[in-house]
Amino acid sequence: MDLIKQMSEAKLDLVVPVGFGLNSPEDGTIFTIAKFFGIPCAGPSPFCGTVCTDKSIFQSVVRGIFDPASSNNDGISGEG
Repeated sequence: MDLIKQMSEAKLDLVVPVGFGLNSPEDGTIFTIAKFFGIPCAGPSPFCGTVCTDKSIFQSVVRGIFDPASSNNDGISGEG
């Protein structure tokens, strides 16, 4: 893979992957390769990026943290 070769040969101080989400080419691969080579990487981890870009997973996480029964926050709903 060209990306692995490029990152292994480059003398990078920091990697900043740009763009997460459904229409983004960054699916966590760049972050993971940078971590493998010991290159610091700014931005969310692949897991965090996945959670934050998937509405149903994100809502599940938020509901797990905040008890809807004891909150006045009606902003989280299953409606899209």
